[in-house]
Amino acid sequence: MQIVVEEIIRAPRALTFQIATDIRAWPTLVSAIKSTELLTREPIGAGARFLETRMVNGSLATGELSVLEFEPPYLFALGAQNHGARYRIDHIFNDDPQGTRLTLMFMARPVTMSARLLSPLALVFRAGLQRQLRGDLADVKKAVEDRVMGPSA
Repeated sequence: MQIVVEEIIRAPRALTFQIATDIRAWPTLVSAIKSTELLTREPIGAGARFLETRMVNGSLATGELSVLEFEPPYLFALGAQNHGARYRIDHIFNDDPQGTRLTLMFMARPVTMSARLLSPLALVFRAGLQRQLRGDLADVKKAVEDRVMGPSA
């Protein structure tokens, strides 16, 4: 399964990248994320691991994620394995006439037999996951633009 969402952020790419990849600050930037905990030493880069606790369907869920790629100010890729599937979320930062085009590309691939058998059910969760990704992206957009232009009314 693959889901792609995009947002234009009215801020320079380097600043957008810096704010969007500050894992420690995510609970103050993204409303669904309640806490993050680094499991590796700083600075954050490829190979870093962390726990993220977020609201998912009205319940708190904690998962371990790894930074797969860290190429400022172009790419920030996260990965996780859960429920028999491997997940990857690429954050792709491109210049845009209005500032930065931030693209989130979510990919999930079943790796266990039970996950393969249940993968058709993933389509049921697709719309909710897409809403969650759009919400996260909208929160990042607001946080970055508020930093650049001051809080919006």
